[in-house]
Amino acid sequence: MLRDLRSAFESAGVRWYLFGAQAAIAYGVARFKDDIDVMVDPGSLPLSRIRAALEARGFVVMNAAANIFRVKHARRGVLVDVVVSRPSVDEVFYARLVRRKLGGVFVPVAAPEDIIALKLLAARDKDTDDVKVMLQVNRSIRLSRTREVLGLLEESLAISDLSSAFERILKAARR
Repeated sequence: MLRDLRSAFESAGVRWYLFGAQAAIAYGVARFKDDIDVMVDPGSLPLSRIRAALEARGFVVMNAAANIFRVKHARRGVLVDVVVSRPSVDEVFYARLVRRKLGGVFVPVAAPEDIIALKLLAARDKDTDDVKVMLQVNRSIRLSRTREVLGLLEESLAISDLSSAFERILKAARR
């Protein structure tokens, strides 16, 4: 399924990366998640071309909105949420992608520092738990990078609670 996903995005000529729970799993979070979240940068391409590339690789479009659409891999039955990236902060994420081997396939995955920021933005209990585990099992996470991207998110979204939430979770994770 990941091979088909990678192939679809490569054939469409778009940048993409894995984020969400599956990306957190790639960084040591042990939790089951039955769908996959990917970010895609369509550039100047119409979304219909990306959807067509996915359909050509065995995905069925379930529903579509302006900035997100859900597809299902016909053979594996796996659901994929395809989120259309926005300029600004997303460029930082694309610049720091890490290629990880998942299920025998190398795929671009958001950097652990950026996964933490995105999970804090989601602000669900399970995301907060994922952040704590990532901080406990990945001592090589560059905290300054996480703080940098949290600041960018706070500024671009006009919110102010991400950095303080991060510091609280970091303190709890390092006990």
